[in-house]
Amino acid sequence: MVKSIRVNKEYEALIRSISGSSDLKSDDSYDNSETRIFPDRHQLIRFAGVLGFKLGKREVLKKENFEVIEYRVLEGKSLKNLVTDINLISVLEQNNEELLDTDSENIEANLNKRFEIFLEFVNAGLNQINIWVNKGPIEGHVKIIDGLRKKKFIPNNKKAKNQPPENPF
Repeated sequence: MVKSIRVNKEYEALIRSISGSSDLKSDDSYDNSETRIFPDRHQLIRFAGVLGFKLGKREVLKKENFEVIEYRVLEGKSLKNLVTDINLISVLEQNNEELLDTDSENIEANLNKRFEIFLEFVNAGLNQINIWVNKGPIEGHVKIIDGLRKKKFIPNNKKAKNQPPENPF
């Protein structure tokens, strides 16, 4: 029993712009190879979820939302890492491994709670990505890397211009 991945409607254009093929098999699915940063939507969703978690920010799923990944796609083996992310992030956030219980009286409530937590992190991550991507004329992936550096999630290995290289000895 798996749910669909849904995000706030305001991020639909961002997702269509920076991720590859729609995991939905519908008439409005398309690739935008000029602005694509993530090859597939599930990779963007994983990144956004982890980014939201790392930022410690959650954004509630609004009534105006759209389906990014259908439940039937999530049930496939190819997206088991995404399902693992959903499970691990929700358990870490709640500090409660009982969210993984699959007994008949708790399975539905636990599944709903895990997805709720993860999707709130995804929405917060998409919000941050949207801020980064919409800054200036630089390519989107460069903006995301720069944003990660500014948040100190990755080291800044860039050398300032006109500075001599560090002495390795």
